[in-house]
Amino acid sequence: FMIPEFPNFKKLELTDKEDVEKFTSKFPPYSDFHFSSMWVWDIQDHIKISQLNKNLVVIFSDYLSGEPFLSFIGKNKIAETAAMLIAFSEKNYKLSHLKLIPEEIAIILLESGFKITPDADSNDYIFSVSHLANMNNWPQNSSGKKIRQFIKLNTNYMVKESSVEEMLKDEHTKMFERWAKNKNIENHFELNEYKAFKKFLQAENKNMKVISLYVNDKIIGFTVYEILSNGYAIS
Repeated sequence: FMIPEFPNFKKLELTDKEDVEKFTSKFPPYSDFHFSSMWVWDIQDHIKISQLNKNLVVIFSDYLSGEPFLSFIGKNKIAETAAMLIAFSEKNYKLSHLKLIPEEIAIILLESGFKITPDADSNDYIFSVSHLANMNNWPQNSSGKKIRQFIKLNTNYMVKESSVEEMLKDEHTKMFERWAKNKNIENHFELNEYKAFKKFLQAENKNMKVISLYVNDKIIGFTVYEILSNGYAIS
């Protein structure tokens, strides 16, 4: 392992993928602990990793405030690990709780006497592929309605799937310029989404695919997804 022992931490790097996945592969693919997601969205280089009791410990930054907080994933000495991390958090960040704790770990902590508060804002959105593929048929859903309206108004739309290597990077980059202009943002280079996109282009992950949407041969949006080995994909 290249990941240091707690309380020592290292910055998350692209080369940490294999070591991180030795911990996370034993769990369902929680998006917060999914390596590609962690690395791409770490646009300020704030994420740090460590290991404690053979569990992966992560210092995240709050998506809104930027304030650091601790979390962990693993199967060893759960209560002891949580207690040590809370003590570290109180000392260093004046924060007496952990966040983004996976459900399997939260259940054990609850049984061990810890107070658990569910955070609906941090829930992953999980859909079946067949359900997503038929979004346009969702009768009472605003997304389904908007898709039907889009198809009706744009009969000449086109959807293109490509790998990271195949995608037209300049075309996608220029889309950010138009997007920022539409939002009255002067500098698209400062957009968090743009910074994440630039990191995504470095990922070199063959399981990552890009789906791009065109109208009149002009790109108007795209999404990225990674196919995982256990019947899941993360978008």
